[in-house]
Amino acid sequence: MEAVSETLESLNPIDALLAKSPREPGAASGTRHDWSAFEIVALLNSPLLDLVDEARDIHRQFHADGQVQLASLLSIKTGACPEDCKYCPQSAHY
Repeated sequence: MEAVSETLESLNPIDALLAKSPREPGAASGTRHDWSAFEIVALLNSPLLDLVDEARDIHRQFHADGQVQLASLLSIKTGACPEDCKYCPQSAHY
């Protein structure tokens, strides 16, 4: 049975790369800039839903289940947005 699990693990090159990663799995070390060509090709060849599943796992490590971040937009007529972003016509800058 161990040989089967080793074979299944070897089918996904991303899993092999993660096992060899010098970073700790739960460490939030920021954006990586040291990707090798092999890692990039393996990432691009991974099935989309596997990537979505991995992204979901990482998201759940840092965000509690059941919490939703809300955002609201003020209408152009009411204006007076408290943010001074100097970008949109609703900002306090205008």
